[in-house]
Amino acid sequence: METKEFKRSFSEIAIRNGFTNEFNALFKESDDCLIALMLRRSNFSKLFYLRIKIKLKSPGQILQEKKDWVKHDVADILLGVDEKYSRFFDLENQISDTERINEIHKLFDTHLTELIKKALTREGLLELNNTGKIFLLPAAKSKLGIN
Repeated sequence: METKEFKRSFSEIAIRNGFTNEFNALFKESDDCLIALMLRRSNFSKLFYLRIKIKLKSPGQILQEKKDWVKHDVADILLGVDEKYSRFFDLENQISDTERINEIHKLFDTHLTELIKKALTREGLLELNNTGKIFLLPAAKSKLGIN
């Protein structure tokens, strides 16, 4: 599978899961936060990394700096996916296009959908932190009102 086709397939699956495509990122927004999924390619191979960025919002805040935010590795919460998914993110692996697309669907079905659903709310983020599924840095804890 070529790079453009991989990115297009990933984006189509994300859009079917409620994301919008802007500024080379996939966004989902709630009253509490903005989430961006971004595919980043290695400088040394055809391996892609999935970056999950979460920006916490103040009540009533409307975020307009999406483009600048996507460019920089700054976020209140920055996540990736488990190594077990790297097989289909590596385009040098000789797996069929159909299998690679099925694995992307599986990633959304078994991991991303639930993570994103919880991450869209402050309560869900606290639950993810309390169960050890994410690690909140002190600044993010402060924004969420916990110490």
